[in-house]
Amino acid sequence: MKNIVTIGGDGIGPEVVGVTKEVLQTLFPDTFAFTDISAGYDHFLETGETISEADLQLCREADAVLYGANTNPAGDSKYSSLTLTLRQELGLYANVRPAKSLPGIGRYENVDLVVVRENSEGMYIREEERIPHGWVAKRRITEGGCERILTYAFELALTLRKSRVTLVHKANVLRHTCGLFRKIGFELAAEYPDLTVDERFVDAMAMELVMRPEEFQVIVTTNLFGDILSDEASGLV
Repeated sequence: MKNIVTIGGDGIGPEVVGVTKEVLQTLFPDTFAFTDISAGYDHFLETGETISEADLQLCREADAVLYGANTNPAGDSKYSSLTLTLRQELGLYANVRPAKSLPGIGRYENVDLVVVRENSEGMYIREEERIPHGWVAKRRITEGGCERILTYAFELALTLRKSRVTLVHKANVLRHTCGLFRKIGFELAAEYPDLTVDERFVDAMAMELVMRPEEFQVIVTTNLFGDILSDEASGLV
C-alpha cells in the first residue's frame, strides 16, 4: 500500500484532486492510502500559514503528494507560495515538462520535446533586498545544483531515446551564474558521447521554439527560463 498525501489547494484544485483520487481507486483498488490535508492560499487566509509543519512532515514521509492548484496573488507579500514551499522542502529539483503534438490538436504536427527545468535555485529562491528607491532580487546558481539538473537531463534523454540536448542560458550577459551552468553542462556532456549537446541563448530559444519546435528534443535550463519556455512549449500543442 502506497501512502499519498492529497492537497486540493485553491480554485479548481479540490475538484481535480477529488476526481483523480476516484480514478486511481478505480484503476488500482487497494493500492493507495490517501491522507487529505489543507494548504494553500485559502488555508493561509484562515490560519495565517501556507501549510502547517505537521502536514509538511506528512508530505516528507509520504510516497507521493497529489497536488491540485495554488492561488499565488501578486499583491500579497505576506503569503509564501505553496508550490515553491513544496519544491524546496521536498527537494523537488527537476521539473520535467513534456510537450507533444496530438492528432488534430495544436498548430504543429511533429512536436515531441521535453523541457527540464531546474526547480530549486535561480531567481525563485525568494531572497530580495530593499535598496534606496527599489529592490534587488538574488539569483543563486550552484555547482551542485547545475550538476544535478544537467545529469538528470542527460540521463532522461537516454531513457527517452533522444539524441539531442540543448542547454539554454544567457551566459553572454549573466557571465558568472549562467556561465557556471554552461561550463558544467559541456563538461558533463563529454561523459555522454551518444548525445549531441548544443546551446541557445534564452531569447533565441524563445524565437526558435515558435519557428521550428520540431527540431528540439530535450531542453535543459535554469528555473526562471524553464518556467517561461515550458509555458511557451505548452502553447504549441
